[in-house]
Formats: sequence, structure tokens, C-alpha cells
Amino acid sequence: MTINFRHIYAQVLGSIAVITASFPALAATDAAGHEAQTGLPQLNSATYASQIFWLVVAFVLLYLLMSKMALPKVSEVLEMRESEINTNLNRAEKFEAEIEDVKNTYETALAKAHADAGDVVKKIEQTTAAKIAAKQGQFADMAKSRLTKSEKAINTAKDEALKSLEDIAAEITKDALKKVADISVKKDVAIKAVKEQMKDAA
Repeated sequence: MTINFRHIYAQVLGSIAVITASFPALAATDAAGHEAQTGLPQLNSATYASQIFWLVVAFVLLYLLMSKMALPKVSEVLEMRESEINTNLNRAEKFEAEIEDVKNTYETALAKAHADAGDVVKKIEQTTAAKIAAKQGQFADMAKSRLTKSEKAINTAKDEALKSLEDIAAEITKDALKKVADISVKKDVAIKAVKEQMKDAA
């Protein structure tokens, strides 16, 4: 954004020169109405030439002063301001691009973390299910083994109890026959008879 101050200032000087050049015509037109004010120097047509000369000199000096000192500094300030604005805009665009990259990286990492967490949970569930199934299998085998042992122990105890019961019944039968009928019976015969009775009863 560069402003051509020299062109504007030249236009201003041209406009002032045109207005100044029209002063004699205005003075001649209004001379009849301003005879009482001929004593004023600025309205004296005889001094118009010198007034225009010094006016041009003053504007030339002012133009040189402005073009050499003031206008370059103003233009430099405006250029610096424009450069700073452009730099800030470029930095803002750069920061925006970096923020967008960081956002994309964060979203990608978050999605990956969710996926990894899902995989970990799935693996844990599978491992836990496998361990539970293995423990259940071990418990079932252990329970089956204990049940088999218990059944064997019960059958053994049952057989021993039946054997003891047969012996007791045989002794009672032997003693009863001896006391009631005075018949002596061997223990083996008594046991055989008791077994037959128990078999028939079953």
C-alpha cells in the first residue's frame, strides 16, 4: 500500500497557482466596489507579481521539505506497517497450519489408543475365558475323581458292613440253634445259610 504523495502535492500546487492567477481578474472586476480598500497590500494589483513569486517560492521550498524529509518518513512508516501486517498474517497462517497438524495428530493418536484399548480388552476377555474354562475342566475332573473314590469307599464300606453283618447273623444263628434245638452248626454252614436268606430277601 504505497501512496504517491508527490503526485497529490503537485496537484495541490497547480490548483493554488490557478487560483492565484485568477486574482488579477477578480481584482479588476471588483475594483469599483473596493476603492476604499486599495490601501491593503494583498489587494494591490501592482504587488501581485511579487506575491505570486514568493508564494511559488514558499510552496517550492515546502514541497522540497516535504518530499525530502517528511514524505519519505511517512512512506517508510507505512511500508514498515504493511510489512509487519503481512508478517503477522503469514505467522498466523503458519500457526493455524501447525495447530491443524497437531489436531490431526491428536485425533489419530486418540483413535489408535481406542483401537489398542479395544484389542487389549478383547485379549483379556479371551484369556480370562480360557482360564475359567481350564479351571472348570480341572474342577470337573477333580470332582469326578473324588466322586469315584467316594463311590469305591462307600462300596467297600458297604461290603465290609455286609460281611460283618453276615458274621454276626451267623454267630446269632449258631448260638440260637445250639440253645433252642441243641444243634451244633459250623460257622461256615451258618454263614452260608445267612447269605442265602439275605439273597432271597434282596
